[in-house]
Amino acid sequence: MTTVHAPTLARTRTSSAVRAVLPVLAATAALALAGRLRIPLPWTPVPATLQTFVLFLAAALLGPGRGAAAPVLLYSIGAAGLPLFQGGAAGLAYAFGPTGGYLLAWVPAAAIVGAASARSPRTLALAMAGASLLILAVGTIWLAASTGLGLSAAVAAGFLPFLPADVVKIAAAWSGARALRPAFRRAVD
Repeated sequence: MTTVHAPTLARTRTSSAVRAVLPVLAATAALALAGRLRIPLPWTPVPATLQTFVLFLAAALLGPGRGAAAPVLLYSIGAAGLPLFQGGAAGLAYAFGPTGGYLLAWVPAAAIVGAASARSPRTLALAMAGASLLILAVGTIWLAASTGLGLSAAVAAGFLPFLPADVVKIAAAWSGARALRPAFRRAVD
C-alpha cells in the first residue's frame, strides 16, 4: 500500500491549481497588452487591434473553459475600473459602449475555438473563421444599437473593414496554435 503524505498532496493540489490558473492569467494579460497596440480608424469608433489573434491563439491552447475564462476575466476587471480595455480604457461606460458587443462576443468565440482545438486542423480553422464572424456580427449589431447608426452603416463601419485583417489574424493564430499546442500541453498538463 502506498502512503500519500498530506504535504505532498497539498503541493500537488497547489501545483495543479497554479497550472490551471496561470495560463488564464497570462492570456488575460496578453489580451490587455494587445489592446494597447491599437490603430484608430477614422470612420469608426472600433479600432484595429491584435486582440482577435491573441484570443484565438489562447483559446486554441487553453481549450474551451479556460479559453473563455480569459475574456471573462478581462471584461470583468476592465468593467470594474482597471485600465485593461483597448488603449487603456476602463469602466462600465466603455464596457457597454460602442465596442462592448465585440468584447462580449469574445466569450462564446473563445469557447468555440477552444472546443475545436482538439479536433482536426481544418475544424480549428473553420471554428476560428466562424468565431470571427460571430464577433463581427454581434459587435456590429451592438455598434448600431449603441450609436444610432443604421445597420448598413454599422456593417460598413464595424464589419466589412475588419474582414481582411481577420483573415490574416486567423491564419497566424491557427499556425501558432498548431506549432505551440504540443509543447503547451506538455507544460500545463
